[in-house]
Amino acid sequence: MKRYIFSLISVSVLAASFAACSSSSSNGSTSGDGGPTSSGDACSQYAAANNAYTIKCSGGIDPAQSNANVARFKTLCDALEKLNGISTTFDSDIGACAAAINAADCTTAVEQIPECNAGIPNGTLATGAPCASGLQCSSGGCSAGAQDADGGSTNCGTCQDPVADGKDCSAGPCVTGDTCSLSIDSSGSLAETCTKQAAPAAVGGSCGGDSDCLAPNHCNFATPDAATGTCAAPGAAGASCSANQNCSTPLVCTGGDTEACTTAVAAGCTCAVSSDCAVGTACDTTSLKCAAFTYGKPGATCDGTIALCSQGQCNTPTSSGDADAGPVSGTCPTIIADGQACNQDDSSTTCDDYAACLNSVCTLLPATCN
Repeated sequence: MKRYIFSLISVSVLAASFAACSSSSSNGSTSGDGGPTSSGDACSQYAAANNAYTIKCSGGIDPAQSNANVARFKTLCDALEKLNGISTTFDSDIGACAAAINAADCTTAVEQIPECNAGIPNGTLATGAPCASGLQCSSGGCSAGAQDADGGSTNCGTCQDPVADGKDCSAGPCVTGDTCSLSIDSSGSLAETCTKQAAPAAVGGSCGGDSDCLAPNHCNFATPDAATGTCAAPGAAGASCSANQNCSTPLVCTGGDTEACTTAVAAGCTCAVSSDCAVGTACDTTSLKCAAFTYGKPGATCDGTIALCSQGQCNTPTSSGDADAGPVSGTCPTIIADGQACNQDDSSTTCDDYAACLNSVCTLLPATCN
């Protein structure tokens, strides 16, 4: 893969009680309350900060699973730090990003945080050196994992040359000063191209995503399929939006197909779609009222809307397309232990948090490639 991506698996949320059918929402909170505590090391701090940010800004972290989630990330992160070529500032940079996430409110996306946006510095390994992660390579790119030609079953690869400006970056890192940008080509297909990375834009500037805009501004697209947008300040009540961070605190982005900044609907109160509901709740398609998320263990019944899974995604059957059919019933996936056989195409099973199905085996630790 190009780089080892630190992305937290969303596993649960803390339910809140509301006395009225509107909510001030925790959209702008900076406390991070409800997240797991860390032992003080940078790897744990990073995982805990991401969990806390998710809880206050969107929901989706199960309190019963969050501490185990942080512990597994620490195991992975500590092992990654020991690989050949990893930057000597890896630990301090992870810690700086964690501190910045804890200080951010929900109008700022994590990718807009300077301490996190640049990621961890590239490593020291030269082109052609064996690698398991792009973080080991001076170019930032490794052919192992998801960037391998077979789609992600190889543990080890080699460090790749940077991709030149204007060239396809779907399988490699861009040259310094460029970023890998998504666009729609003339055939209507998604294209990934190295483009010059401009400084984050102020209100009115052109953008392809929130990271192109100065925080707390966001990228506003005229239509859902537009390739470029315009940087806009967090909106007041009634302003168009596509995510909660597009709205001024404490407003949230609600309304389904006509999303607008408004006061969120509290648990127990009438809703049309889940985006109407306060953080930590969703719209029950049976009662049409906002309800707090619940979380099931492997094998439990789920619907992917309110009844979620502590680990992995709810394995729901393909929708019949009948809007009156009621909620779709699925099953929480079986968790496969590290070192056991897996099939990445089998949605009824999943590897444990942060592990990947590599070479048909659930693998947590990054490989040592010689």
